[in-house]
Amino acid sequence: MNPENKPDIGAEALTDLKSHFCLGAVLLMIGGAHLVPETADFDRAKLVLIGILASAILLWSLEVLDAAVSALLVMVAMVLNGIAPLSRVWGEMGDPILGLIVAVYVVAFAVKKSGLDRRIALAIIAAAGGRAGLVLLAVMATTYVFAFFIPTAMGRAAILLSVAGGLTGAGGMTDRNLLKGVFIGIPYVSLLASSATITGASGMVYAAGLFAGQLGFSWSYMAWLAAFTPIALVTLALSWVLLLWLFPPQRGEEAALAEGLRRQRADLGKVTPGEWKVLAILFLMLGGWMSHDLYGLDTATVALVAAVLFFLPGIEIIRWRETAKAVNWGSLVLFACGLALADAMAATGLAKTLALHLASLLDGAPLWAAAAGVALLMALVRLGLNNITSALAVALPVVFSLAPGLGVSPVWLGMVAIAGSCLAFLLPSQSIATLASYGMRHFGMRDLRRAGLGVTGLLALAIVLAALYYWPLIGYSPA
Repeated sequence: MNPENKPDIGAEALTDLKSHFCLGAVLLMIGGAHLVPETADFDRAKLVLIGILASAILLWSLEVLDAAVSALLVMVAMVLNGIAPLSRVWGEMGDPILGLIVAVYVVAFAVKKSGLDRRIALAIIAAAGGRAGLVLLAVMATTYVFAFFIPTAMGRAAILLSVAGGLTGAGGMTDRNLLKGVFIGIPYVSLLASSATITGASGMVYAAGLFAGQLGFSWSYMAWLAAFTPIALVTLALSWVLLLWLFPPQRGEEAALAEGLRRQRADLGKVTPGEWKVLAILFLMLGGWMSHDLYGLDTATVALVAAVLFFLPGIEIIRWRETAKAVNWGSLVLFACGLALADAMAATGLAKTLALHLASLLDGAPLWAAAAGVALLMALVRLGLNNITSALAVALPVVFSLAPGLGVSPVWLGMVAIAGSCLAFLLPSQSIATLASYGMRHFGMRDLRRAGLGVTGLLALAIVLAALYYWPLIGYSPA
């Protein structure tokens, strides 16, 4: 056997050791919760749920098991420890919000299969005409636009990383600083765009469901867009300026870069009938979302109608057998687990108890400090959890319960948490999209830290300013 093909025994042993340690820690935390003495604030159910919640964080952060498998383990632990019956835990799989998740995955697969995603990306980037600064802006803007029909940061980043990869070297993009800006900018904007639309990430769909389930507050597509898009767009524009300042591109590559873009577009050929069909259905779906108040159809129903159209005879962009492989069914289990945890935290009173302790730390703090504190909380949670859904499942119930103690609206404070869930720019491990881009070796850890600290500060500032001055203007008052 070729030595290069031999398995890394040391790495495998380390992985096994980490897995055994993690599973042992899970047993210790849940088992130990039954032995810890109860207090006035923490009864047995709360203590056991803390053990299960800590186990979930550990499993999701270390990733020794697939996220869906970890979610199943957590759900089983909740049932076996008497936190909630199986009918209630597994019943979360029937939440209508999961229908939206399936529909959005189907739509994303149809767009990708038709090739429309790559055509749109190249068309927008080509408009920059090969000018380095505008190419960077076009790449970032394209990544943002894809949030409207691709529901994962990694999905958006994968398309743009592919396009950008085709422009490197012989494609005309050789300037190291421009490469740094592009390959850092793509995953950063993918994250920023996650909260800009209700379908920008599966975690946002989960959050919308939690608002409805725990607060009785329903988000429409346009209302979400109005609340969060300005934050993302302002941060995107300032991030573009920051990246150009940190990594100023050289001049003289315009002609080669423009030619590389022209060749890639020529390779695509003319727009196919399949692409026209996909484009028509996308416009139909977006129109349905935007006219919610006129027809009364919710976001999930409109998305499911669009998803079904892709399969119909005469259109038939995709077939079920191939689509079933493209849908991340494990994400549905992860969603259900998050909803079950949030429900249990509310039912046992754990969320309220934790919130009261946090409120004591922020007692008497001004509104800006409350908003900044929740944004900081989300940034800390994202240091350990690279999945937005997991981060929101852990933090959002606590934030809802924290609001009354601070004398603010739980909707308003929850909105701060949603925007803050994108604060994951410092380490490659905080986002799969950033990790994938980092693996292409166009930037180093020092470059990422410099850009990450700047973008983190910009987004945090935009969140606080929007919460204090913009949201009240459109009806989301902190009071």
